[in-house]
Amino acid sequence: MTMTDPAEPGILCASAAEFEVTVPVVIAGGGACGLVAALAAHEAGAEVVVLERDPLPRGSTSMSLGALCAVGTGDQARHGVADTADIFVADVMAKTGNQADAELARAVAQLSGEAVDWLAERHGIVFELDTGWAPAFGHSVMRMHVGPGRSGTDLMDHLLAACDRAGIAILTNACLTALFADGQRVAGVRYVRPDGTTEDIGCDALILATCGFGGNPDMIARHIPDMATARYFGWEGNRGAGIRLGAALGGALAD
Repeated sequence: MTMTDPAEPGILCASAAEFEVTVPVVIAGGGACGLVAALAAHEAGAEVVVLERDPLPRGSTSMSLGALCAVGTGDQARHGVADTADIFVADVMAKTGNQADAELARAVAQLSGEAVDWLAERHGIVFELDTGWAPAFGHSVMRMHVGPGRSGTDLMDHLLAACDRAGIAILTNACLTALFADGQRVAGVRYVRPDGTTEDIGCDALILATCGFGGNPDMIARHIPDMATARYFGWEGNRGAGIRLGAALGGALAD
């Protein structure tokens, strides 16, 4: 059954909520971002539930090469590649004309290599430095890492297998529609099933990992009017639900 788009996601009053089930961490979005977050939260000792709107977790990652740029990995060291967080941040800021968030760029730079090595050592998800890829797209250092299958679908399969081994619950066909909140504190979520029924889960923390909004024509027209009539070639499920919910909570939008 195909999941249809729900109405504009909203915020419900937390004080009126009574949850039959409450978990420490709910993650909205079962792509690579959400599954890696789930593995990290589980390793920290938290029970996790992942909500995925599609019948099978895939997302934008599955349409990609399954590659990423990381700094200070073990594989960089083995190939004698000298790279630092400072070089990475300088590359990002130069490529974006100093419009990127420098603090966010530095956080990625400082933690990306650690994350890549952790996925390999703890979960058997190996990324290897692609020595055949000359630095490009603003990168001044060889830092692109890719899995042996050179496929985003292959990467997703490995992440799903790791979550299965960890016993992490992934609810598919579960489209996030609303948050229960008291001010900016999230107390739970509501999601809809393909048959239109809704279910609620309480949580102590929520991670929104629902990717972008390329599959939402209304948001494209509003935020990128020059692209309003462009054809979208990305993942159809990228409807901007997490962005809209974050904004409804009072979060600022940028970029």
